[in-house]
Amino acid sequence: MTTANASDGDHSDPAVVEDQAGALRHQIDASAHELTGRGPAQLLESIAALGLAWRDIAALVGVSVPKVRRLRAGGTATDQDCLRIAHLLALLEWLGTDQRITDVASWLEAPLRAGVPVSRLTLLLHDHQDLVIASLAGPEFSPLQLLESFAPDWRDRYDSAFEVFAASDGQQSIRPRAE
Repeated sequence: MTTANASDGDHSDPAVVEDQAGALRHQIDASAHELTGRGPAQLLESIAALGLAWRDIAALVGVSVPKVRRLRAGGTATDQDCLRIAHLLALLEWLGTDQRITDVASWLEAPLRAGVPVSRLTLLLHDHQDLVIASLAGPEFSPLQLLESFAPDWRDRYDSAFEVFAASDGQQSIRPRAE
C-alpha cells in the first residue's frame, strides 16, 4: 500500500488533511495486525534496533520495564500487549520507510522548540499519535502548532524569558533571551 506524502496534492483544506491522517492511521493499524504474528520478543528487538530506549518502549507500550525484560526473554504477552507492541513498531516503520526519516528515534526525541521539553516522543507518550501523523500529513502543523494542540498553555508552563549559554570562562550561565 502506498501513502501520500505532504508534498502530494493540496493540503490547505483541513478536511483533506484529516482524511489523509485517517487513512494513514488505518494503514498503520492494518500493518500492526500483520506484525502481531512475529511475537513480542521479535517485535521488541525490532523496535530497539530503531534506537528507542527500553524505558521509552515500555512507556509507549504501557507496560513496566521489568515486563519488557520478561517479554524479551520469551515471556508471554496478552493479546492487547502484543497488539500495542506491534502498533508501535508499525508506526516507527511507517516513519522510517514511508516518511523517509533516517533516524526515527532522534527525530522523535528532538524538542519541538528549543528550550521546551516537548518532543514528538512526548506526544506519543501522551497518546497523541494523531498529532505526530498530522504533522507529516499537512503543512499546517508546524512545531509551534503541535505545541498549541498538545499544551495550549505551553508558553506559561515551559517557555522561559531566560536562556542558558556558555560564558567566556566556559561555564554555563543564564541570561535574558534576546527578543
